[in-house]
Amino acid sequence: MPPQLDPEIYTVAWIAPLEIEARAALHMMDCLHPDRFPMGRGDDYVFRAGECGGHNTVIATLPAGQEYGTGSAAALASQVKKFFPNLWFGLLVGVAAGLPNLTRDPPRDIRLGDVLVALPDGESAGLVAYDLGKETAESGFQLLRHGQVLATTETVIRSAIGNIKLDAPDDATYCLEFYETIKTKEHGAPTFDDPGQEHDKLYTTGEDGGEKLVERELRPISQRIRVWYGRIGSGEKLMKDARKRDQLRDAYDLIGLEMEAAGTMNRIPVGVIRGVCDYGDLHKNKRWQPYAAAMAAAYAKVVLGAIPPKASSASIPTAPSPVASPPHAVFHGPITGKKPLPVTVAKTPFASTWREPATEPNGQHCQAWQLPIPTPPTQPIHLDKKPVHVHHRGTIPMITPPLGGRPVQPPTEPLPGLAPPPPPPPGE
Repeated sequence: MPPQLDPEIYTVAWIAPLEIEARAALHMMDCLHPDRFPMGRGDDYVFRAGECGGHNTVIATLPAGQEYGTGSAAALASQVKKFFPNLWFGLLVGVAAGLPNLTRDPPRDIRLGDVLVALPDGESAGLVAYDLGKETAESGFQLLRHGQVLATTETVIRSAIGNIKLDAPDDATYCLEFYETIKTKEHGAPTFDDPGQEHDKLYTTGEDGGEKLVERELRPISQRIRVWYGRIGSGEKLMKDARKRDQLRDAYDLIGLEMEAAGTMNRIPVGVIRGVCDYGDLHKNKRWQPYAAAMAAAYAKVVLGAIPPKASSASIPTAPSPVASPPHAVFHGPITGKKPLPVTVAKTPFASTWREPATEPNGQHCQAWQLPIPTPPTQPIHLDKKPVHVHHRGTIPMITPPLGGRPVQPPTEPLPGLAPPPPPPPGE
């Protein structure tokens, strides 16, 4: 039976309902976990997994051919919550309609490719379910709970976003490094490359329904993308009516419209990150979806990088066969007791199952390791009364003192509790 992934060690859910959104998510992983999760009765979704920013991350997307919307997103989120018992938080990452407002003070000059982040402002919610309510004879349509969803985004996500804003309030340059790594990746459509500002057309609609092209200067390359924080509207219907769009924008002070967050939020309190792929009017098309999905995924990776991973509580199982330790694998000292020693692996803090090398989205190889654990000695190892770290590279132990100490040469005799290295083969 092939190796299987353990659902209990995954702490972050990256929900990308559309295929193009899921492809962008896969390319943003630092390392893909190639094995599959076990499935039982009632498990209807197949998940992908990887590591991003030190977090063991599961990528969830809708089945091929399924209609998107709040109902489908709710079913997907419910399955994710059921299948992964130790989820810490989730991110809903994908595309949306942007809602520029050039008459506002200051103007919101939202453009295609910009990133929208749902963030509460004072007492207002960061997400508004704008089509969930009731019709009354007195006042017409009334939003349920004033449009606010029951759950709010996890504090740790809002804290990370707050720290990102401190460094760059509306600038997306910190996303570009991640975007550059995937923009030429193929995905069915040509690539995730920028279609070009000259193809970004915004129209206003008059009372008579007539349209007028808005003249806007091209942004400098250094300011090509901006991040906008505020309220995002979530509904069941695809918006292609410019006048209805503007009414919603002005009534609830929205920066964008999308179709999955309201269904997801009450199951998993996700952070909502969206790339602008259209303006919610009759000119809506899919040309900008890959670029917008990639920019949203790049910002999501920035968020994960700003949140320190939780320590894994999963035990390390026995490997099917011994594997040499990768560089920087460290057994922390002092070494005491008879229990297996905790293991930290560079860039894989949650690794708890052995896997064959996996190919990174950028073409490099990354590995999650099951390290050979030596039998620990019964007494601590001390050099000059200071604890040491024993580094294992292959079979030869190397010793370094704590930070600030002087290097120590490897001893000529075996360390207590550790077997000496094997003799060289005959003829060497």
